[in-house]
Amino acid sequence: MRPRPFSLRHKKSLSDGTLSVEIPLVLRRRVWSLLSEANFGFGIQRDPNDRWVDNTDVLKETERSLGVLYGVREQPYRYGDPPKPEIDISSWPPERVLDFIEVFLSTSQGPSGLEGELNHTFDEESCPWRLREGTFESMQTLISEATRRDVFDMLRLNGVKWYGRLDDIEFLSRLFDLSSLPSADARDTNAEGDIRRHRFANDDWPDHWVYTDERFNLVGCKEPVLLRFLELMLDPIVRPHEGETEKLAEALNCCLSGTAYEFHRDGTRAARPVWRHRRKGGASPTSISGVRRLSQHVDREHLDALVARLSRALEQSDVDLAIGTAKELVESVSISILNQRGIAPEKDWDLYRLVSEVREVLQVAPEHVKDSKAAAGTIKKLLGNLAQVTQGIAELRNAYGTGHGRDGAVRGLQMRHARLVAGAASTLAIFLFETHLDRTSTGSATNSAPAVPKKSGDK
Repeated sequence: MRPRPFSLRHKKSLSDGTLSVEIPLVLRRRVWSLLSEANFGFGIQRDPNDRWVDNTDVLKETERSLGVLYGVREQPYRYGDPPKPEIDISSWPPERVLDFIEVFLSTSQGPSGLEGELNHTFDEESCPWRLREGTFESMQTLISEATRRDVFDMLRLNGVKWYGRLDDIEFLSRLFDLSSLPSADARDTNAEGDIRRHRFANDDWPDHWVYTDERFNLVGCKEPVLLRFLELMLDPIVRPHEGETEKLAEALNCCLSGTAYEFHRDGTRAARPVWRHRRKGGASPTSISGVRRLSQHVDREHLDALVARLSRALEQSDVDLAIGTAKELVESVSISILNQRGIAPEKDWDLYRLVSEVREVLQVAPEHVKDSKAAAGTIKKLLGNLAQVTQGIAELRNAYGTGHGRDGAVRGLQMRHARLVAGAASTLAIFLFETHLDRTSTGSATNSAPAVPKKSGDK
């Protein structure tokens, strides 16, 4: 059953003024461009008793469906009538634009990646609405002036130097073109000049001068600018000590608790954690974060990069990338296990072969379970399902994931499917590696970390 569109779900709030929506013209144009690129034609038999098939496309059917939902009867076309005007969302009420996007996604069965692209576009234009499973949700408030002042007060009271181990110019030049910003001092020609004068030569500006400087307007700038400023404060280049950075991230998240944003660990750089901002509600399944625990036993930077990419794909509703990365995660963990056990995987081994070799060397295939064990039948069934999970991930990646060309008619996977694949892949990776560690510590499995790798099947 198709969900009701945005304007009907929020009809009362829109009519009494408690909810308002603004969609600027530039955003409407970008949205129309994305929908036009994703549009495709198809045939539809409208009367089951008539074999006639209409040639149509998603945009036309979206407009037709909205007419039905709004209770507007479509006038039949008569010979000699003027052509039907082209769809033009530039002048529509903003709530109708959101309706159109939702119905388009429903009609097209959610082309992979489109929801993520739309969310990214809304984010870039600072419009506080995001799609989740094909329907728009409010991001609540943007970061208010009061919240921003709370952040700056927290930094001042705790003596946090926003520039860290850099100086003011080194820090700010990573975010702003200081040479093009005006000087607040008539003796200098630009912002870089007066910062150099008052922070280095005269030293007569306080450490926290930047929070209230109108040129940078951190109290009133758009959210992406503020978030990039705070994100840079957490960067390993600015703060190399992990403990200090983690405490600062926790304090910032406390100040931002009433907003739609938070900071989270997103991989490593030079063996130090990297912190990024993200929208709340886009968190990865808990099993994905659990994969990070394995990083001390494998190539940490590579594994962290995979986890970070998978998390971002889920946050940004990128179905293709999430499925492709999930497969790569299982491959990477499987190869690490085999290498640590002295087995050199062949280049032509696919995912199924890799996991099968791992299951065999770890003795977690069903045939390794003794019938005398309690619940042996159930354990065998669960272990047998590992093979089906592996095959399913590989098949979905080949059909939908990154790394392979796809038929334009392949459609239909949504973010709930991507989260299922990501969670299953992460759970499988954790199970296999924890079993590997357990077998290694107890010496109960074969090929326990020999010194010289050998190929599978070597005697």
